[in-house]
Amino acid sequence: MIKPGYTIMMASACAFAATFGLGLGMPLFAEPSAPAQATVMASYVEQQQAQQNGDIGPAGNPILPAPDGLYYLDAQFADGGRARFLIDTGASVTVLTGADARRLGVQPTEGAGGAKLRTAGGMTTARSATIARMDIAGRQLRNIRVAIIDNGLPVSLLGQNALAELGTITLGNGRMTID
Repeated sequence: MIKPGYTIMMASACAFAATFGLGLGMPLFAEPSAPAQATVMASYVEQQQAQQNGDIGPAGNPILPAPDGLYYLDAQFADGGRARFLIDTGASVTVLTGADARRLGVQPTEGAGGAKLRTAGGMTTARSATIARMDIAGRQLRNIRVAIIDNGLPVSLLGQNALAELGTITLGNGRMTID
């Protein structure tokens, strides 16, 4: 049985341990060295250039984390437009920001009123749409259902409905691969 306040005490203890290095005289979360940061940044820049050139195709190519520690992919659409997606394995559906939807000409499904959608940031209103064709990670996805959210979302999300069509996602050693 967990006593009231136990969770708070454990959280406080973990925060204390992380801040003060468990009394070992060193922080639990060390900052990477400048050379390590430069290597990660150089790899990330190379990956971004490859994506922009359309070279991020074949299965198994590693996806490196962005400087914010998250993983992104660029997609190209049938009309030649492009959008950046945050890979969100916790999202059941792919989500376009309102700005991306407008720029790409993605229209909500006829008669689709707003539906309530629960996000990490709370409840919001979303409209459904279908993307006819999207090229991403060297694969061509067709008829991808998306939700369009007009506010509160800084980047479009690549959710499970699209990720499942890409293949197996593996995360390890600071890299993500899609096989």
